[in-house]
Amino acid sequence: MYMYKRFDAKNWAKWKCYPGALTLLIPRISIMILSILALSLTINILLIGTTPNDKPIKNGIRKGCIKFWVKLTCNFHCIFGFWAYCTYEFIDWDYEEYLGKQIKTKRQNLTSTIVCNHIGFLEIYNLLITPLFPSFCAKSELK
Repeated sequence: MYMYKRFDAKNWAKWKCYPGALTLLIPRISIMILSILALSLTINILLIGTTPNDKPIKNGIRKGCIKFWVKLTCNFHCIFGFWAYCTYEFIDWDYEEYLGKQIKTKRQNLTSTIVCNHIGFLEIYNLLITPLFPSFCAKSELK
């Protein structure tokens, strides 16, 4: 019954955490806001000459620049906002053991599905940094 009980809780003081939290919180928020403003300004400059009614941007220099700046901003936020570095790993998995040998897939047209329940904000950054550059779909409750 007492295996996981903390007996030193009476010595804890919430106010002792405030000075450290406040000295780190203000620069972190400032850096995050400035980087988001820089990203939005950069994207607006890259999208000069387009309107919201235009077709989606085709692969090219504009789209490549936007992807680069989004990934750079996500890495910047992870490092300076969460003190974490996000990496990804591509695993080429053979499903013949589970699906059988009759199912053949073309290696050139691989499709991926990423399913997450958005536990935290860092998860979204990880998804944006992956080479898949996925789209997002909101839950049905958010209609």
